[in-house]
Amino acid sequence: MKMDWFRKLILDFSQIDGFAGWLIAKVELDMNNFFSKDITPHVVKLSRNYAVINMCKKCFFGIYTFMCDIIVYLVKPCDINKIKQNKQIAKNDISEKLFFRSAYTIEDIENFTNDIGDTNYIHRTDMPIVPGFLMLEQLLSRMFDKVKDTGKFLNNRGMYMEITFYNPLYAGETIEIYRVHTYIEKGLDKKLSKASNEDLGLCKDFDKDLKERSCIEFISVRYGAACSSIYKAICLGSSKAVCGMN
Repeated sequence: MKMDWFRKLILDFSQIDGFAGWLIAKVELDMNNFFSKDITPHVVKLSRNYAVINMCKKCFFGIYTFMCDIIVYLVKPCDINKIKQNKQIAKNDISEKLFFRSAYTIEDIENFTNDIGDTNYIHRTDMPIVPGFLMLEQLLSRMFDKVKDTGKFLNNRGMYMEITFYNPLYAGETIEIYRVHTYIEKGLDKKLSKASNEDLGLCKDFDKDLKERSCIEFISVRYGAACSSIYKAICLGSSKAVCGMN
């Protein structure tokens, strides 16, 4: 489950102070070779209870190198102890097969937050909230376990992932992650509009490979009689890689 490259990647977010008590609402990852320079974490937008932070960094996966552009959306609850439960999902509404089931211990959370330098007190109480990045790390790890030659896949074709968190998950609670949908996504090149035409020229068969990619969706629900959704994730990648996750 632990991915050292991922923890090193998000370690830089600990450089930004002032967000104690805030929660991750959404994360966008763009993993490819189209971005040519590192960008240190910086606040793009900030209001009383909403913030957007962006970072771009070179990462190493085995013998392969790729760039990772991350956008993190944060929200500040009025009362961290009285968070309204959103997006209730009945278990019979999920028709696809279970991808994996998981629970996080206090020790899991402590090890993760120590590794990435996360001092947010919401992860260090008697009943800590599971970090969104920790859940994302596990989802990526399970996905990569299903893909052959992951480093080559990331280096040559890239991957785009978007994960939205609806409700907090607490230590000891069990969640179930379901693969709910797979389809062909057209026009992925528009999602990479931040890259220049010159940069895109570095990718062989760009038109063929990036304008039509496979998309896979996951939904995570809190295990119990009345399930509430914890997060939803959408991943765009090459058809071969996505099909390998069956």
